[in-house]
Parts: sequence; structure tokens; C-alpha cells
Amino acid sequence: MASTELLGFIGTTIIVVAYLPQIRHIINEHCSGGVSLRAWIIWLIATAFIGIHSVSTGDKVFITLQVVNFLAILTIILLIVRFKG
Repeated sequence: MASTELLGFIGTTIIVVAYLPQIRHIINEHCSGGVSLRAWIIWLIATAFIGIHSVSTGDKVFITLQVVNFLAILTIILLIVRFKG
């Protein structure tokens, strides 16, 4: 594994850690007030498009990052809908 690839996976791990407080907050508070569903849907669509590109390049770090982003964003959207208001 190249050192830059390792850095990419470390960066992806940091992104996972960054999503956790948002997810944890919505779950613990049972409230999604102040969280923009529209913005998260736009980010999900953008991530899907970038994910398609990442698969076409075959870059493992890029693919992993987009899968992580997609799953985290989808989780947040589902929690926003579940705890709306």
C-alpha cells in the first residue's frame, strides 16, 4: 500500500468519526430540528454521482470514501425523517 493510499484511508476514517456526533445527536435527542433534509438529500445525490466516477477510476480509497459518505448521509436522512420535528 502506498503511503498516499494509507493517508487516504486515514482521512476516510476521520470522516467517519466526524459523522458520528451528528448521527448520535439525532438518535439521542429524537429530534432533527435545525437539520436540513433538503441539503442532506443534495449531498446524497452528489455523493452518488461522485461514487459512480470513483468506481470508474478503480481507486480503492476514493471508492471507500464514497461508500462511507453515502451510507452516513443515508443514515442521517433516515433519522431526520424518523425524528422529524
